[in-house]
Amino acid sequence: MNNLQIVKSAQFGEVQCDVYSDSQDMFMTISQLSDCLGYADRKSIEKIIKRNPYLKDKEFSVTDKLSATDGKKYNTRIFTEDGIYEVTFLAKTEKAKEFRAWVRKLLKSLRKGETVNIATDHLKEIELQAKCDRATAMLLNAQNRMIKTLLSNTKDKNLSQIAIDVMGIKAVEQITGKNMNQYLPECEKLYSATEVGGMFGVSAMKIGKTANASGLKNDTYGKTVMSKSKHSSKEVQQFLYNEKGVQALGKILGKTVKTA
Repeated sequence: MNNLQIVKSAQFGEVQCDVYSDSQDMFMTISQLSDCLGYADRKSIEKIIKRNPYLKDKEFSVTDKLSATDGKKYNTRIFTEDGIYEVTFLAKTEKAKEFRAWVRKLLKSLRKGETVNIATDHLKEIELQAKCDRATAMLLNAQNRMIKTLLSNTKDKNLSQIAIDVMGIKAVEQITGKNMNQYLPECEKLYSATEVGGMFGVSAMKIGKTANASGLKNDTYGKTVMSKSKHSSKEVQQFLYNEKGVQALGKILGKTVKTA
């Protein structure tokens, strides 16, 4: 049965009654019906069904998978509105007449479209599931964007082979969800323009201009990598200098590493 949901929770004596609906009919479970009629358990209604097999016809009852308190779903017999009334007429308990009058008034109000107080717990469950679904979708979208960016960058001819290898491995890591650090290539120590500038007491801009003018931005003196921009979530190209690059810059600038 599709779209079966609790549309009303109401109290009959000490019994909490949940009314289900599939937008065409309304239903109650065999267990709740048994409690409302004052039976010790559902077996009494099962005996009524055995004596009156027609109650298994879909006009009166059907079976559907409903969630139990343990979170699992079990096949459960649920009675249609006609089935509820039929069982109350066949029941021989003191509460049968009282319950029949009460449930008729309840279901009549629902058919008229009067205010329906959906069970609070059920609403919370729906809202929580919706939030979880949205969070999962956002996470998957973020992962897909990351994978797309990484794979796209592996085709960038301006990047070093090590940088391309690293991004390819990180893409595989995102796809599989497994840690792939063991496959990362060994990398030499690299320094940003800001770090190199700090060594010589000059600005990062000075380092960049000097490296450009002297043709130092190549694999001999460092690596071009992708790094996150300070001012946005985008990744930008950045040249990092190795030890040879630092020494070359120091020689050109006539500087030695500045000590604290």
